[in-house]
Amino acid sequence: MNGETLASFLGRLAAANQTSLDALLGDAAARLAVVSGSTIAGIKNALPALDGKRGQPVRAPQDVGDELRQVRAAAWTARLSALRATAEAKAAASRGQHDTASRQQELASSYHALHEACRQRETIFATVMADRADWDAATSAQRRLAVAADAELRRRHPGQHYPPLRSAEP
Repeated sequence: MNGETLASFLGRLAAANQTSLDALLGDAAARLAVVSGSTIAGIKNALPALDGKRGQPVRAPQDVGDELRQVRAAAWTARLSALRATAEAKAAASRGQHDTASRQQELASSYHALHEACRQRETIFATVMADRADWDAATSAQRRLAVAADAELRRRHPGQHYPPLRSAEP
């Protein structure tokens, strides 16, 4: 959609088809019957909410799934390394190697700090992923409607070239 809002996209589709937005959505309603449990009339009423700040496309929260997976793996590794360093420190202390024991204890403290930092980042990334899941659930019907309207326009005018729909996300 190239930064275009859904409402303006549907308006452009209606203008290109020489019919009103209501007729286009009504025809889509006849073909689709129900979109994700919401009638087309209900979706038409929700269209102004898609605008966000008039003219600004609504953006999805960033997908941080990879970062979340990586930070969880790093936290796990840091925790294991801290446990290992603590065990090494205890073993060195029992052998009377106090300088090695103190170095291992310092290393364990560093790994504990790294583990806590990773846990804090994990909390942030998990919150962002939950926000994205909420956004996905809240906008899935509108996004499917835009794809359905685009498909209907292409079905009605097979010879006309329209640029493909593009995501508003960077």
